[in-house]
Amino acid sequence: MMRKWVGVVVAVAFCALLAGCGKDAPTAAETAPFEATIGAYLKAHSMGMAVAEVKSLEIEGDTATAVCAMQEAGGLYANLSVKWTFTFSKNESGVWQVETLDKP
Repeated sequence: MMRKWVGVVVAVAFCALLAGCGKDAPTAAETAPFEATIGAYLKAHSMGMAVAEVKSLEIEGDTATAVCAMQEAGGLYANLSVKWTFTFSKNESGVWQVETLDKP
């Protein structure tokens, strides 16, 4: 009976380890064009927010999805952030543009 529980615990620990392993965080060079596009989008829509950190970035051909930690642009609430998901597409000029914004 004890062997069974040890096996279950080992299996659960292994699954947790695999779940924690993933892609590395995106580099500044990878996120720079998306942060610039998001900044322009936020300014154009008078949102008063800024990207604090790009948490994840998935690029597939001419589309991309970024999950970003957002904070108030003026810095009044620097310790508070929310996560927003942006989807992008490349236009004919090869420039990324925001297609959708999900603010859960």
